[in-house]
Amino acid sequence: MDAIEASNFVEPKINEQLRPDTVLWRYLDAAKLFDFFENSTMFFCRADRFSDKFEGAFTPSLRQQISDAYARGEIDYTYEQFKRRMRESVFINCWHRSQDDSAAMWALYGKSECAVALTTTVGQLAETLRGLEKEHDISIERVEYVKHWSDPKLDVSPDYARIFAYKTKAYEYEKEVRVIIDRTGHEPTPKSPMPASWCGSMPPACCAAS
Repeated sequence: MDAIEASNFVEPKINEQLRPDTVLWRYLDAAKLFDFFENSTMFFCRADRFSDKFEGAFTPSLRQQISDAYARGEIDYTYEQFKRRMRESVFINCWHRSQDDSAAMWALYGKSECAVALTTTVGQLAETLRGLEKEHDISIERVEYVKHWSDPKLDVSPDYARIFAYKTKAYEYEKEVRVIIDRTGHEPTPKSPMPASWCGSMPPACCAAS
């Protein structure tokens, strides 16, 4: 593939705390596994469909920055409009970061008698994502766990989709790595609304089942 052709494909951004050989796990039932192998796609959930009320939460300082920018006329949306747009335009695929299998993750996400675990590495996942056509911004993020109410400093500017790389401390045991698709540049229309989920092509060769 020459340089011109390569420019049409995604080069995922990878969190600097992640190594190519970092082992990842994803727990799912057999039906989802069969769908994965049959259709070679991986499911991405829209951010506003998660149950965690702190999903995509902004700290008080960030909320104030956005509100001040709106008041000065620098942006044309309020904080609430900005937050809603982010939550409706970002899609997430979740993995567990661990060298070894996890009984806790099986209990949470592998409750079905036919549940399985997929294993891969950050490097393999990134290589697979490079095969996607370049119509989205994609990153692989190591989730950081914070106390939102204590107003921690979050590294999200200018890439505000990174707000989804932060979760509340209560979920720290998950040791989560996320593939984040940012579609905030794609304006939904009545004829083409933002979907509730997104499925990206992902060859099964990138993962192993156990």
